[in-house]
Parts: sequence; structure tokens; C-alpha cells
Amino acid sequence: MGVFNKKVRAFLEEYFTDKNAITSIQSGNEYVTIHLQYPDIITAIIFVVGKYSVALVLEASLGSYCKEIKEHINFRIEFPLEKDMNKVAEIAINKFKNAYNKFEKTVQKSLEILKEDQCT
Repeated sequence: MGVFNKKVRAFLEEYFTDKNAITSIQSGNEYVTIHLQYPDIITAIIFVVGKYSVALVLEASLGSYCKEIKEHINFRIEFPLEKDMNKVAEIAINKFKNAYNKFEKTVQKSLEILKEDQCT
């Protein structure tokens, strides 16, 4: 496992303090993937190192107690790949922190709307 994967994986394992929510975490030479599950939200966080860039993908599938999963939310961010993988890992972590906060707010707002619409 490379420097990028070690740093990003270690960060994600620390970041998600609710260890019971983590259903899997995988990493290889060119990716790190973590899956989380809460009662109404299934989330995938994927970092993929490409030839010229790194992609960060945040995906959520939303459901409710009333109906089956109805909505999917996707965020995708790409940034240039650099020679120094330590620096790339730091950039990836910072991009994640900024994006995940917005992503989480969008997911929560959508979940509230879904529950209001489906449970009435």
C-alpha cells in the first residue's frame, strides 16, 4: 500500500468515531473506499488515484422508515495529481473535510424532506 493510501485510510479511520457505522474499508495501490451505514443512510466515500488526477466521490442512498430507498446523492471532486504523494494525500484529506461537511448537510436535509413526504 502506498503513502497516499496509508495516510488517507488512517485519516478516515480516525475521522469516523462511530466505528459501528463503518461496514467496510478497503484500500489498494490506487484507491481507498469506506462504506458507512446508519439507519436511513448508506454512504460510500471513494478516493481514486488516476493517471493525471485524483477523484473524491461521496455517495449516499437515502431511505426512510416508511418506504424503500428513494433518493441518491452524489458529490464528485477532482484535483490534479502531483509527484509528491504525501502532498496529494494532504490535499485529498482537506478536500474531503470541506466536501463532507456540505455533503452531510445536504444528506440530512434530503432525509428530512423524504421522511416528511413519505410518512404522511
